[in-house]
Amino acid sequence: MPRRRWLRVLLAAVAAYFLASAVVGILVAEGTLHPVRPNADRISPGFAARLAGENRATWREIEVRATDGAPLYAWLFNPTADSNGRAVVLLHGVADNRTGMSSHAALFLRHGYSVLMPDSRAHGTSDGSVATYGLLERGDVRTWLDWLIAQEHPRCTFALGESMGAAILIQTLAEENRFCAAVAEGSFSSFREIGYHRLGQQLGLGWPFSQIMGMTLLRPALEFGFLWARLRYGFDLTTAEPASSIKKTQTPVLLIQGYFDENIPKPHGKVIFSNAPKDRVSLWMPDAGHTAAYSTKPQEFERRVIGFFQEHAR
Repeated sequence: MPRRRWLRVLLAAVAAYFLASAVVGILVAEGTLHPVRPNADRISPGFAARLAGENRATWREIEVRATDGAPLYAWLFNPTADSNGRAVVLLHGVADNRTGMSSHAALFLRHGYSVLMPDSRAHGTSDGSVATYGLLERGDVRTWLDWLIAQEHPRCTFALGESMGAAILIQTLAEENRFCAAVAEGSFSSFREIGYHRLGQQLGLGWPFSQIMGMTLLRPALEFGFLWARLRYGFDLTTAEPASSIKKTQTPVLLIQGYFDENIPKPHGKVIFSNAPKDRVSLWMPDAGHTAAYSTKPQEFERRVIGFFQEHAR
C-alpha cells in the first residue's frame, strides 16, 4: 500500500477514535449527571410508618429549599422513648434514595437518636436538574443542618454517609464545623480517579486493570465527558475531591473502607486517609465489600460507630 494511503488510513482511524471517544464521553456524562431513580415506589408513607413503628418512633415528611431554589425532601424520625437529645443525618449513595439508609436509621433510633433521611438532589423525590457529587450537594447538607438545628434543637448533630453520600459529606466538612462527628464509608478520593475506574468497568475489567484502561485507552472519553459537563451544565466535576477536602476538616471523622470493595477500591480510602489530619480522622478497613460494613460486621459496626459518636458528643 502506498505511503500516502497508509497516512490517510491512519488519520481516518485517529479521527474515528476521537469521534467515538467524544460520543462515549457525552453519553457517560449525561448518565452520570442524570442518575436513574430506582425504588421510587418505596418512598411512601407506608414505608416510613413501618420503619417508625418497628423502632418506636414518630415520623414526618420535611421539605426545604436549596440555595438554588430546588425543593429537597426528607423523612425525620424521632424516638418516642429514651431519646438522647442527639440527631444524625444519613446520606445515601448514587442512584439510591433515603430508603437505602433504613437499616442505619433503625440502628440509630434504637440508640435514642433522631434521624434525618434526605433524598439527595436529582435522587428520590428531591428536585435539582443534575447530580454534581458534592459541588452543589455540600450546600444542600448545610441547608438540612440549618433546618435541623433551628427546628429540632439537638444537643449534638452527627452525620453518616455512604459512597456518594460519604464523598458529599467529606466535602461538606471542609467548610462546615457544626457536626459533632461524622462517619464516611466508601467514598471516592476524587471524581477523576473514580472516573478512570468506572470507564474500565464498562469493559468488564476489575481493579486495577479498569484503572489502567481508564487512564490510557479510555482517557479521551473521560476528558470529553468532563468537558461536556462544563460546557453544557457549568460544573467542573474534576473539583469534586474528598481527598483534598479532608485536609480542612475540623470535625472528627471515622473513615470506613471495605477491604474487598470492588466498586470503589481500597486505594481511594487510603488516599483520603493519607491526606487527613490524624488527630481528627481515623480509618477502619473491615473485611467487607462496598458500603457493606454494617451488613457484614453488624456488631463491630455498631460498637465502633455508636462508640465514636458517644466519644465526641458535646
